[in-house]
Amino acid sequence: MYYQVSRSIGDIYLKKPEYNMDRIFRKIGLVIALKRLALTTEPQIHVRELKPIDHFLIFAYDGL
Repeated sequence: MYYQVSRSIGDIYLKKPEYNMDRIFRKIGLVIALKRLALTTEPQIHVRELKPIDHFLIFAYDGL
């Protein structure tokens, strides 16, 4: 199964349970109903307080 970046527009059958068993989406690989959502549009945000001894700030992501 192929899908777009998890925090993007598209792949509604992986984001909304009311769409995940629609016969249109079953043609592209989803054959069972999902118990929980596979993708989300909500960002994960972590806040850290910088201290005087901090020398680096690393910004990382796992998508495009």
